[in-house]
Parts: sequence; structure tokens; C-alpha cells
Amino acid sequence: FDHPYPTTKIMWIPDSKGVYPDLLATSGDYLRIWRAGEPYTLFECVLNNNKNSDFCAPLTSFDWNEVDP
Repeated sequence: FDHPYPTTKIMWIPDSKGVYPDLLATSGDYLRIWRAGEPYTLFECVLNNNKNSDFCAPLTSFDWNEVDP
């Protein structure tokens, strides 16, 4: 899949019971959520809290909430 900015972290959703869709999150300029599937990985959403500037600082890390992904 095409990511518009170099990624700083990639993580799959924690799903020990296999009940959630195959989601992965990437960080870079923003936090992006993707749905992995066959034959394509689809972009789901971008999380951007920066509303006051044309520029943003890189997002270098994140983590899933293991209790409520």
C-alpha cells in the first residue's frame, strides 16, 4: 500500500481471540488506520489533531489499548 510519508512505526491490532478485523496502524506525519485484506490493503482513516498549521511534526510512536482496541 502507498504511504504518503515515511513510517516511524507499524503495529497490528491486538486480537488474541480473533474477533476484530485485520487492522494495522502506521505513524509518520499522522496516525493512519488500514484494513488488511485480500487482495488489497485499504485505507480506513487518518487521525490528525493538528488543525492550526499547514505543517506537522512527525509522530514517532503509538500503542494500541490492549483492553479495548
